[in-house]
Amino acid sequence: MTMTCDAEAFLPFTVDSFAVTKLDPKVVELPENFSRFNRFEQCIECGICMSACPTMAADEKFFGPAGLAAIYQARNKTDDPAKVAHLLGLADGEHGAWRCHSAFECTEACPQAVDPAGKIMALRRELITRRFSKLLGK
Repeated sequence: MTMTCDAEAFLPFTVDSFAVTKLDPKVVELPENFSRFNRFEQCIECGICMSACPTMAADEKFFGPAGLAAIYQARNKTDDPAKVAHLLGLADGEHGAWRCHSAFECTEACPQAVDPAGKIMALRRELITRRFSKLLGK
Protein backbone atom coordinates (compact mmCIF):
# COMPACT_ATOMS: atom_id res chain seq x y z
CA MET A 1 0.00 0.00 0.00
CA THR A 2 2.78 2.44 0.88
CA MET A 3 4.69 1.69 -2.30
CA THR A 4 1.58 2.41 -4.39
CA CYS A 5 1.01 5.70 -2.59
CA ASP A 6 4.64 6.76 -2.98
CA ALA A 7 4.76 5.81 -6.64
CA GLU A 8 1.37 7.28 -7.52
CA ALA A 9 2.83 10.66 -8.44
CA PHE A 10 4.76 9.05 -11.29
CA LEU A 11 1.95 6.91 -12.72
CA PRO A 12 0.58 8.17 -16.06
CA PHE A 13 -2.90 6.73 -15.50
CA THR A 14 -5.79 6.76 -13.08
CA VAL A 15 -5.51 4.47 -10.07
CA ASP A 16 -8.41 2.00 -9.94
CA SER A 17 -10.13 2.29 -6.56
CA PHE A 18 -11.21 -1.34 -6.81
CA ALA A 19 -7.61 -2.53 -7.24
CA VAL A 20 -6.18 -0.35 -4.46
CA THR A 21 -8.39 0.16 -1.43
CA LYS A 22 -8.74 3.47 0.44
CA LEU A 23 -7.44 5.53 -2.51
CA ASP A 24 -9.61 7.84 -4.54
CA PRO A 25 -8.99 7.59 -8.29
CA LYS A 26 -7.34 10.65 -9.75
CA VAL A 27 -5.56 11.64 -12.92
CA VAL A 28 -1.84 12.11 -12.34
CA GLU A 29 0.08 14.64 -14.41
CA LEU A 30 3.55 13.67 -15.55
CA PRO A 31 6.48 15.78 -14.39
CA GLU A 32 8.10 18.06 -16.97
CA ASN A 33 11.41 16.18 -16.77
CA PHE A 34 9.73 12.83 -17.48
CA SER A 35 12.44 11.86 -19.99
CA ARG A 36 14.79 10.95 -17.14
CA PHE A 37 12.30 8.25 -16.14
CA ASN A 38 12.21 6.61 -19.59
CA ARG A 39 12.89 2.90 -19.41
CA PHE A 40 15.41 0.93 -21.36
CA GLU A 41 13.82 0.08 -24.69
CA GLN A 42 11.86 -3.19 -24.59
CA CYS A 43 12.93 -3.91 -21.00
CA ILE A 44 10.02 -4.66 -18.70
CA GLU A 45 12.28 -4.44 -15.62
CA CYS A 46 11.39 -7.94 -14.47
CA GLY A 47 14.85 -8.64 -13.02
CA ILE A 48 15.10 -12.11 -14.55
CA CYS A 49 18.47 -11.22 -16.07
CA MET A 50 19.73 -10.26 -12.61
CA SER A 51 18.52 -13.56 -11.16
CA ALA A 52 20.09 -15.59 -13.97
CA CYS A 53 23.49 -13.86 -13.72
CA PRO A 54 26.11 -15.99 -11.95
CA THR A 55 28.20 -12.90 -11.14
CA MET A 56 25.32 -11.35 -9.22
CA ALA A 57 25.46 -14.31 -6.83
CA ALA A 58 29.18 -13.80 -6.25
CA ASP A 59 29.41 -9.99 -6.09
CA GLU A 60 26.61 -7.99 -4.49
CA LYS A 61 28.13 -4.69 -5.72
CA PHE A 62 28.17 -5.77 -9.38
CA PHE A 63 25.96 -3.46 -11.46
CA GLY A 64 24.37 -6.47 -13.08
CA PRO A 65 23.19 -7.04 -16.63
CA ALA A 66 20.26 -4.62 -16.41
CA GLY A 67 22.42 -1.84 -14.98
CA LEU A 68 25.17 -2.25 -17.53
CA ALA A 69 22.70 -2.49 -20.41
CA ALA A 70 21.14 0.75 -19.16
CA ILE A 71 24.59 2.40 -19.09
CA TYR A 72 25.10 1.24 -22.67
CA GLN A 73 21.74 2.67 -23.72
CA ALA A 74 22.34 5.99 -21.94
CA ARG A 75 25.80 6.24 -23.51
CA ASN A 76 24.33 5.79 -26.99
CA LYS A 77 21.75 8.51 -26.37
CA THR A 78 24.26 11.25 -25.50
CA ASP A 79 27.09 12.99 -27.30
CA ASP A 80 28.08 15.13 -24.31
CA PRO A 81 31.74 14.23 -23.62
CA ALA A 82 31.32 14.74 -19.86
CA LYS A 83 28.33 12.40 -19.67
CA VAL A 84 30.05 9.84 -21.90
CA ALA A 85 33.15 9.91 -19.68
CA HIS A 86 31.01 9.50 -16.56
CA LEU A 87 29.02 6.58 -17.98
CA LEU A 88 32.10 4.81 -19.31
CA GLY A 89 33.83 5.44 -15.99
CA LEU A 90 31.00 3.62 -14.24
CA ALA A 91 31.19 0.73 -16.70
CA ASP A 92 34.99 0.56 -16.38
CA GLY A 93 34.92 0.38 -12.59
CA GLU A 94 35.68 -2.56 -10.34
CA HIS A 95 32.06 -3.75 -10.35
CA GLY A 96 31.32 -2.85 -13.95
CA ALA A 97 31.63 -4.49 -17.37
CA TRP A 98 34.87 -6.33 -16.59
CA ARG A 99 33.28 -8.18 -13.67
CA CYS A 100 30.88 -9.96 -16.05
CA HIS A 101 31.89 -13.59 -16.62
CA SER A 102 30.37 -13.67 -20.13
CA ALA A 103 28.08 -16.57 -19.31
CA PHE A 104 25.28 -14.97 -21.39
CA GLU A 105 22.72 -16.44 -18.97
CA CYS A 106 21.05 -13.02 -18.75
CA THR A 107 20.44 -12.91 -22.49
CA GLU A 108 19.17 -16.47 -22.48
CA ALA A 109 16.71 -15.72 -19.67
CA CYS A 110 15.43 -12.35 -20.93
CA PRO A 111 11.75 -12.63 -21.95
CA GLN A 112 11.97 -9.46 -24.09
CA ALA A 113 15.13 -10.33 -26.06
CA VAL A 114 16.94 -7.22 -24.78
CA ASP A 115 20.34 -9.00 -24.98
CA PRO A 116 22.01 -7.44 -21.93
CA ALA A 117 25.14 -9.57 -22.42
CA GLY A 118 25.54 -8.19 -25.94
CA LYS A 119 25.32 -4.66 -24.54
CA ILE A 120 27.97 -5.50 -21.94
CA MET A 121 30.27 -6.85 -24.67
CA ALA A 122 29.68 -3.66 -26.70
CA LEU A 123 30.65 -1.61 -23.64
CA ARG A 124 33.84 -3.65 -23.31
CA ARG A 125 34.70 -3.04 -26.96
CA GLU A 126 34.26 0.69 -26.50
CA LEU A 127 36.30 0.67 -23.30
CA ILE A 128 39.13 -1.22 -25.03
CA THR A 129 39.03 1.17 -27.98
CA ARG A 130 39.26 4.18 -25.65
CA ARG A 131 42.14 2.61 -23.74
CA PHE A 132 44.10 1.96 -26.92
CA SER A 133 43.38 5.48 -28.16
CA LYS A 134 44.75 6.93 -24.91
CA LEU A 135 47.75 4.61 -25.06
CA LEU A 136 48.53 5.66 -28.63
CA GLY A 137 47.85 9.32 -27.88
CA LYS A 138 44.88 9.71 -30.18
